[in-house]
Amino acid sequence: MEALSGIELPTAPQTAVRLIELCGDPNTDLNEVVNMIQLDGALAAKFLRVANSAYYCQQYEITTLRRAAVVLGLEHVKVMALSFQLADTASQWKDVPFDLQTHWQGNLLRASLARQIAINATIVPAKCPEEAFLVGLLQDFVLPIIGKLVGDRFESIVPAGGLFTTPEMVEQEDDLAETNHAHLVGRVFDHWHFPPLLTFAVTNHHVKPQHEPAEDKAMALWQIAYWVGAIRFNDDQQSAPIAADLRGLALEAFGIDPQNLGVAFYRAVEDYERLSEFFRDVLPANQSGGDILAKARELILDLDDQGTEEFDENSTF
Repeated sequence: MEALSGIELPTAPQTAVRLIELCGDPNTDLNEVVNMIQLDGALAAKFLRVANSAYYCQQYEITTLRRAAVVLGLEHVKVMALSFQLADTASQWKDVPFDLQTHWQGNLLRASLARQIAINATIVPAKCPEEAFLVGLLQDFVLPIIGKLVGDRFESIVPAGGLFTTPEMVEQEDDLAETNHAHLVGRVFDHWHFPPLLTFAVTNHHVKPQHEPAEDKAMALWQIAYWVGAIRFNDDQQSAPIAADLRGLALEAFGIDPQNLGVAFYRAVEDYERLSEFFRDVLPANQSGGDILAKARELILDLDDQGTEEFDENSTF
């Protein structure tokens, strides 16, 4: 651990450091990634199970990691391998004043939805699904560090037991700890030499971006990070104005109309269920991620600015 301004920043595992390098290199060879994964038997087994799942409809059993990587796709394999390493690191942060399993469920829900927003976007700079997955998964990554810093008072400011965060929570963190999770996650990822465009997106995930189409990938990832970071997975007095803003951002920045946004939510449920195997050790055993995403979809698509029902297309939930 290295102390910086009174806060100990965690050191990235050596495997994660190498995977960060591979994720940032568009010329990475498939064999390099496979060789890295083979060093971790548990991770290799997870990839084989996922590649053999019904989702991928393979005629014959996949028995080699290289074949699994081909089926899943190189970019997806790189991102999932890194995600597993970081989730395993974070699972060792114990004694925090909120539910870590609920927290990681929120991380994976945002990541799955961020990936589908990028996939369904019709505007070119937003076509970055695997990077979008990472900014959704990792924007609240350091919440346990902030929780330990604040202590027992943190439980009273983190919404829904750690399922999501809000701009109001950022202000409270600043008051209590003179820093906040959005600022700290940027420092951690700078410390770990994450690609700058990912660090920029996660650092600014509670800063409202413009609604215009992004001119580059960095702006697109910031817009996606904000979009999934602004979602409230429960109904409160802020839900209606946030819903209107997110519908507008989806349409104007990503080119996704309400009906296709509903499809993105549906596909995000599929992603979440499929990827839960990678995160099984850090997720709640008895709470459906699909139900939570269905509620978020309802809040965004079924309410107008006054909180009354508006959208009533064919529901996918």
